Amino acid sequence: MNSNCLKILGIFLVLCISLSSVAQEKKKKKGFFNKVGGLIKGYPGAFDALSADKYWAIFENPELADEEKTKLIADSLLKVTFKTKLSAYDEHFKGFYIANPRREAVRIKSTRTNQKYLVYLKGISKHRFLSMTNKDIKEKFEPSLFTTNSNVDIKKEKEGNQDIGVSMYFKPDTFFVDREGNRVVVAAISKAKVKVLTEPNPLELGETSTNLPFADRTIEDTEIYQIFKSKPFDKNTAWPRVCITITHLPENYQKFFFKDDNGQEKRYKRAIATATATIWYSENEKKEISEFTYFPCDFAAYKVIMADVGRLWAHGLNGYVGTKNNGYNREGPLHPSNPIPIDQSDVKMCFTSGYGNWFFGDLLYKMDYNWNQDDTRVWFNVVDKSEDHRSVW
Repeated sequence: MNSNCLKILGIFLVLCISLSSVAQEKKKKKGFFNKVGGLIKGYPGAFDALSADKYWAIFENPELADEEKTKLIADSLLKVTFKTKLSAYDEHFKGFYIANPRREAVRIKSTRTNQKYLVYLKGISKHRFLSMTNKDIKEKFEPSLFTTNSNVDIKKEKEGNQDIGVSMYFKPDTFFVDREGNRVVVAAISKAKVKVLTEPNPLELGETSTNLPFADRTIEDTEIYQIFKSKPFDKNTAWPRVCITITHLPENYQKFFFKDDNGQEKRYKRAIATATATIWYSENEKKEISEFTYFPCDFAAYKVIMADVGRLWAHGLNGYVGTKNNGYNREGPLHPSNPIPIDQSDVKMCFTSGYGNWFFGDLLYKMDYNWNQDDTRVWFNVVDKSEDHRSVW
C-alpha cells in the first residue's frame, strides 16, 4: 500500500471519528430536548397533567453540566394551556381581553401522582390583549372555511363571554415547593395563542398583541396604591390629596349583566379602564402619575360596591358641604365641590346604578381611603379621549 493510499485511509478514519462524535453530541442534546418537550427545533412542549412530573424531574436533575443546562433551558419553550373567558369588545382600543387574573396561577394536577402544580406567568398583562377589527371578527369567528357569505353576528360576538382556550408559551425561570407541598413554576411568557372553544372544532383567533395601546401597569404599581395607609386624615392639613383622571371607561361599565339567547343573565366580562392621577403633597408640590389600568378580573376585592362607600360621599354631602373648595374646577390642589363631576348625567348613572360603582369603590379601597370620615383628599376627573365620545361615560 503506497503512501497516498495510507493518507486517504487516514483522512477517512478521521472523518468517521469526527462524524461519530458529532452524532453522539447531537443525540445527547436531542435526548435532553425530547425530555423537556421535544424542543430540538424550538417546538413548544405541553406542561400539563400528563407531562408535568416528567418536566419537574428534568428541572431537578437534567443530567447535564450546569452551564449546558442553563443554555438549553434558556433556548427552550414550554406551553401551558387553560380555559377562560373572552372579555367584551373594547371599541376604543379595538380588541378583546383574556379574562385571566394576572396574579392567579394556572393549576395542574398530575394524572400519574396527583401532585399539584402551580404555574405563575410573569408578564401576563402584556399578553392578554387580542387586537381585532370588525373584518377580523367576521373572518376569525366563521366556523367554516367553505362559506361564501359570512354569517357571523359581529354585535353578538362583541358582547364577549365566549369560552376560550389559551396557550401561554413560556421559559421556566424558577421552580420550588411551597408550604402546602405544591410544586411551583415561575415562568416568563414569550407569547400567547387564543382559540374559541366551539363545537365541533375550535376557532383560531391568533396571538395576542405585545404592542399594547395602553399601559400594562395597575394602581398597585403606582404611588397612589395604599397612599393613605400611613397618612390618616387630619382636617387641619388634609395632605396628601389625589385627583384621579379617568381617561377610558368602557360603556359596559354602566351595566351589571347581559342576557344570552335563552334570556339567562350572564356576568359581563369587562374591558380595561385607564386613568392617570396627580398627587399633591402641599400647595406647591405635586407629582403626576402616568397612565395605569384597571382590569376587574385582576382584583379579588373588586366587589367593594359604592353602597358600602356611601352615595352621600359621591354627591358631595360628606365632607364637601360647608368646606372651602374649588367649585367645579377639578385641577386642585384645593378639592372641587363634588368628588365626581355631577354635571354629566351618564357619570351619575354609571356611578350609582352600574358596574362603575365597583370601579370607584375598588380604587378608593386600594388607596386605603376612609370614606366614613369628612375626608376631602380624593376626587375624580374625566378626560374623554375616544372618537365617538361613548367609550368614557
